[in-house]
Amino acid sequence: MARSQYDIDVKKVENFVMCDIQNLPFRDDAFEIGYSYHVIEHGDEPLVMFKEMVRVSKEKVSIKCPNGIADRLNRLHKSGTHKQFLSKKWFSEACRRFPWSFTVGYSGYGNPFPLRGLRVFRFPSEINVIVNKTIPASTRAG
Repeated sequence: MARSQYDIDVKKVENFVMCDIQNLPFRDDAFEIGYSYHVIEHGDEPLVMFKEMVRVSKEKVSIKCPNGIADRLNRLHKSGTHKQFLSKKWFSEACRRFPWSFTVGYSGYGNPFPLRGLRVFRFPSEINVIVNKTIPASTRAG
């Protein structure tokens, strides 16, 4: 398999840790910010993964993942590695378990259909989640 420009040479990364995201080997609030880009949809238990990210992050957690609806409709996506098809509603409900402010939104609007005649349909291709541990939930908007 050819190496991608995004591959990480773990031998060159100082303090690289390969671990199970459902059981992170770090103390609470070990990192200022936790960031996940298109990872959570590959796990068996996304809520456990989400809770672990929040636990080890001191200030903020940022998660980006495919929008479950667009992901299912996208016939070009044939990797078969997505175990979860998460929604904005799923993330909003998961965020409400925490006592902090959060936002859940969409980005990356595109056409999940490969057919030209269906270009009028545009779906948000990505879900963006931010949990801000520095702002209590009582101050979040409706």
